[in-house]
Amino acid sequence: MVGLLKKFGWIGGLAALARTPQGQKVIANAKTYAADPETRRKLAALRHKATTGTGS
Repeated sequence: MVGLLKKFGWIGGLAALARTPQGQKVIANAKTYAADPETRRKLAALRHKATTGTGS
């Protein structure tokens, strides 16, 4: 029960941070970064490497 309350407290703190101007700026930067085609290619390559393995 205490662990559950801690988790909800953390989520509440995160939600409060997201409503601040700094939180909004971080969210906007993350959206821009995620929309970048080069970033998408790098993430796809990393995901492929992680799921298929390199054999070493």
